[in-house]
Parts: sequence; C-alpha cells; structure tokens
Amino acid sequence: MKVGLTAFSNARWPSVSRTYAFYERSLRAAFDTEIIAQDAIADRARDLDVLVNFHGAMAWTRRTEIDCAVVYGMHGGMVVDRAFLAEHLGGCQSRDRFLINCTSDRAILAAASPARAAQADLLPLPVHARARPDRAVCREVLDLPGDTAVIGFVARLLPAKNLHGFLEMLARIKTAIAPKEVRAIVVGNYWADYPVLPFCTDGYQAVIKDSLARLGLEPDLMYFPAALSDEYLDMVYGALDLLIHPTFGIDENFGYVPIEAMAAGVPVVASAYGGVKDTVRESETGHLMPTWITAGGIRIDQETGIAAAVNLLSDETVRNKMANAARTHAQTYYSEEICRAALIASVKVAAAPADDSPAVVTPWPNRDQRTILPEVSRGWDEFAPVVHHYVSTEPPDITPGDRVYLPAVLVFETDSTVRSTDPAWPAEAKLSPDAIAVLSDLTYGTSVPVTSTWPDRAIATALIADGWLVVQKAVQELGQNAGPLP
Repeated sequence: MKVGLTAFSNARWPSVSRTYAFYERSLRAAFDTEIIAQDAIADRARDLDVLVNFHGAMAWTRRTEIDCAVVYGMHGGMVVDRAFLAEHLGGCQSRDRFLINCTSDRAILAAASPARAAQADLLPLPVHARARPDRAVCREVLDLPGDTAVIGFVARLLPAKNLHGFLEMLARIKTAIAPKEVRAIVVGNYWADYPVLPFCTDGYQAVIKDSLARLGLEPDLMYFPAALSDEYLDMVYGALDLLIHPTFGIDENFGYVPIEAMAAGVPVVASAYGGVKDTVRESETGHLMPTWITAGGIRIDQETGIAAAVNLLSDETVRNKMANAARTHAQTYYSEEICRAALIASVKVAAAPADDSPAVVTPWPNRDQRTILPEVSRGWDEFAPVVHHYVSTEPPDITPGDRVYLPAVLVFETDSTVRSTDPAWPAEAKLSPDAIAVLSDLTYGTSVPVTSTWPDRAIATALIADGWLVVQKAVQELGQNAGPLP
C-alpha cells in the first residue's frame, strides 16, 4: 500500500509533535509512506491508496480533488475547530475515516451524523515503555526526603490547565495531612499568547506568584521548565506519590500526562473531562473530579479531588495498590504496539473498496449556552455548544447531604455586580439581593452542608447554573462515559 502523510512541524505544540512522530514511525513500519506538503495534496493523491491528514485544511477544502480515501486525524478539533468542521464535514466520503482519541469526540460526531460516528476509530496514543523508576533513587536525585508526600503537576502553565486550582488544592491537602510534610513538583512553561479563551494568559504568571505568596507555598514547591530530558522527566514521575491533573482546557481530547504518570506507577486525581474520562479508571488507577458547564464556564468539583488526595496520601496500602494498577493499565492500553495496531487498522479499512458517495450530515450539534464571561476572540460562546460532550455531568441539583462552595474569591461591587477572580473563568454579572446574600455568607476555601431549608431552591439552582456555586455530591455519580479505552 502507498500511504501519504501530511507534513507537520510546530515546535510550540510538543504534545502534538510527539503524536506526529508516532504517526510517522507507525505508518513507515507498515506501508510505503510519503510525507506530503499541503500544496501538493491534490496532485500526489493520484498515486496513493490512502491519505492520512494529520494536520491542515487542504484535505477538507479540496476533498473532491483527492482520488483516494482520506483518514482524518481529529486531535481535539471536534471542539476547537467546530465551526470549520461544521462547514466541511459533509464533503467527506463514506470511505473516509476519522481518528479520534476519546469517546467524547465520538459522541459529538454521532450528534452530527450517525454515519460519521460509525466511521470514527478510537486511537489511543502511546507512552514510552520504560523500567519503573526506583522511588528512593529519584528522591535522592531531587533532594527530597523519603518520608515526604510529593504531589506533581505537569502541563502548560495556562489558566485552562488550572495551576492556580492545583495550588489551592495543595494548600488544603498540606493542612489536612499535617504534620506529614508535603512537597510539590511543577513542570511546564507559561504561554502568554495562547489563542483559545484568552482571558488571562498574559498576566497568568503574576497570578501564580501572588497565589504562592498568599498560600505560603514557596518553600514547598520545586519547579522545572518543560524542556526536560525524558530521563529527568522519569525522575520527576518516579518521585511522586500522586499526580493532580485539574484541567478544564477545552481541547483536552486525550492528555498524555495522566498516562505518563500511571506508567510510572503514580495514581492520578484528575478532572473527569474529555479524554481523561477514558484514561483514568475511577477508584482503580486514580480518582475523577466531576465537571459540568455553566454560564460562567467549566466547573470542577475540586473538593472531591482534595478528599481523594488526602485519603491516598494517608493510606500507603491503598496508594500502593492503586499505583500497581495504574502501571498495569498504562502498559495494557497505551503501549506502542497497541496504539500502532489501531492506527494501521484504520488505514487498512479506509483502503478497502467502498462506496465513495458523501454521507448525510444533519445540522451540526448545537446547544444554547448563556454566558457571563467577557467577549474575546474565540470565546466561550464558540465552544460551549459541544463542550457538554466533554464534561462528565449536567450542572447538579442540590439535595440535603451535599455540600456547596465558591469556585473562586468573589468581588462584590456597590451596583450589585459580582466578579469572579478565577483567571480561567472571569465571570461577571449583576445579581439579585437574595443571590448576593447567599454568596456573601460563604467563605472561599470552605464548603457548607446543604440542609432541607438552605437556600431557596430557585436561587441555588440559578447560582449553580451560572457557576457561582460548586456542588460536592454526597454520593458521586461520574457519568456513563468514565472508563478505559476499549
């Protein structure tokens, strides 16, 4: 078979570059593979059995000029590129395939077209198969005491990746397990001009510095830039007792970091969002924090994550059992061989003779979502209509036995305007005196129990729907999508 792979080079997206390298070596191992520039696609496709479109618009916009089947890599595009896909998805042929990395993307495709969902192939992405790091050696290299609880955060340092939320969780965990010492390792780089939901990207470093000082965490935190060697990153993962991944980045269609941590035998506490709903197995390899969408953006029940982290760090037997299960899970589902086989199988199916007529596409899935977030280029209104497939639940109702809390420090203005200080979701709205009374009675960092008389249900429901209140359910229901990749 002759297979074309579209060219890709973008050093700013290391995780995407890593995925491209996996595509290239997998396809070269199985097929006669040629790298094809965007402007040569229509011409070169005449000599191909299959074109694998890793990146770029040409294979979408000029589909009628391409003679062979096309396998489209989606890479989070179901959310980030929703408008483009709504325009061009109908031009794909029935023999084409779509490579998706999470079941949430399949749900979006199914809402747009059942036929398209049937053409979607779930593609897990590989982690490197390395020997399990020796914990004592890793801690010695990093100058960390052996009896200290070590918690990790590895991500781009953007508001959407929620480092500020991680620091709030860290401070609470530190207090809860005292006198046991806690240290944190943060790995990542700031990205000041991130183009998606750019509410506070240019000022985020200052926000984090203020949080560290306010919470008194400077002595407890060790920082490394993202450009670590694989060997040194192994040392970081090997030193951890726990990884916390509280992301609400809208394009979290897979997420390498939780799987890398699990491969090193590290349990994960993460947002139940996008690809992470598939990769972290609740109560087996880690714990998932429920997520939902509101007029003020995505909300995460971080109180549930704090409780899970405290329990894991306080019970070595349970933590070790989960660590072993995490490593087995990563080796079973995310090895190079397993992932390569899934990619090759999709290409082979596309190459088989098939009817090349377009499939019927219904109107693109939409869902009205009121917003109280600032108007920015590529703002919440662009993504909210499909993000509800990525979160784990609808905004929860409150019932006696639940607890409620503020998602961020709130600022109350004299004109009844309330502002959230969360850098990822800087909501702002004028609220009724009754709603303001409910919110002003709460203290950030403290949850309160819900009784049968607190508060007026209509007020509480509106505050939850707009994101001013977060609910911690008495019994967690994480939704039907959580589980391993099949």
